[in-house]
Amino acid sequence: MTAIKNNKILRRVLFTVLVLIVQELGKAIVLPTINIADAQASLRHYSFYQFLAATTGGQFTTPTLLSIGLAPYMTGMILLQAVRLLDIDAINNMPKRVESTVQRLAMLVIGFLQALQLVYFIRKEILPGKMIAGMSVNFIVSVLLLVAGTMFVCWLADMNSEYGAGGLGFMLMPSLISATPRILMQGQGLGTPGMIFTPKLIAIIAVVCIIFVFTTVWINKAERRLVIKRPMISSDFESSNLPIRVLAAGSMPLMFSTSVFIIPRYLVAYGAKGSTIEFVEKYFSLDNIYGVTGYCLIVLLLGSAFAFMNVQPEQIAKSLKKSGDYIAGFIPGDVTRKYISHEVITVSFIGNVYLTVSCGLPLILGLYFDNVSNLSFLFSNVIIMVTILDNVVDQFRAMYSSQHYDLLHPTKR
Repeated sequence: MTAIKNNKILRRVLFTVLVLIVQELGKAIVLPTINIADAQASLRHYSFYQFLAATTGGQFTTPTLLSIGLAPYMTGMILLQAVRLLDIDAINNMPKRVESTVQRLAMLVIGFLQALQLVYFIRKEILPGKMIAGMSVNFIVSVLLLVAGTMFVCWLADMNSEYGAGGLGFMLMPSLISATPRILMQGQGLGTPGMIFTPKLIAIIAVVCIIFVFTTVWINKAERRLVIKRPMISSDFESSNLPIRVLAAGSMPLMFSTSVFIIPRYLVAYGAKGSTIEFVEKYFSLDNIYGVTGYCLIVLLLGSAFAFMNVQPEQIAKSLKKSGDYIAGFIPGDVTRKYISHEVITVSFIGNVYLTVSCGLPLILGLYFDNVSNLSFLFSNVIIMVTILDNVVDQFRAMYSSQHYDLLHPTKR
């Protein structure tokens, strides 16, 4: 026990293991207000939501307490970052407590809407119960249980960020790993067929994945470094670097591209008819060139948006001007902001093209060759896992350095 208490890394790892165990147990607690077998059969028709749940730590094969997963947490966090880009003083100067409250209210609203959607899909499988104002009590209870479950797992994510390792990202790993074989075998429900595995195909996929992992790690580490001058310091540290990663958006475009792409399909799910269904099936399905092109454009646009959210050129320019530092050759203020924004667009475009080609090329080839389309979602999951694990490794390195750093190490004589 003393060894655990004195080892910060081990404590964090054990805490994360405990969080993952609790999370997986929560995914096994089935909602008591539904007919399980019939609900599972109904949800098989919504395989594209199963793919979406895999990238947000949810579980859409069986309605359980934690089926919604971390989608409200991730969406609320992104909405807050997007609002910050507006550079409104009232928002930028918001106290942490108020900011946290606003984010949780957003999570609650998003969680309620997603819970309502899931229960609506399985409404015919809800067990008979008392009626209140024309609505089944079991329907209401199912929604409330799902909302409570997603708020609980969001709290777990906060606790893991503070006391564990890997933060939010590591909590997505179990669902990503478990969903990948299913997506390859069944497809993701947007027009792509499943795969029939053979020993030869498995060997080819394994080799391709190994090459793809190494390529993604290299791309993820690549960065453009802007030289920052520090005029108030006269030493070896008078210059520093502002790194802009090629994958400035990380894997977020791939996490959210499917959810954006399937928004029009909500209309079909809620009973749209006629020409609306025909339009959605043509332009928001991945079995034709129109849908694949639209999907690739969404990935590219989300990549640019998330790159700006993650780098935040406006805030960097303000911080440099306030501290007296500057980028060599550029006047502090608006000129610096424009330069950083230009570099973000240029550098991140390479990474965004890599993301788009990784998921788009297999979809295009899949229109002409069998058993290729679903490699798109295999590559997407691999990129997500690589970026998550890379962040975890960086975090462990920082913790190890802090534990073994000795400022006043005596010189041996």
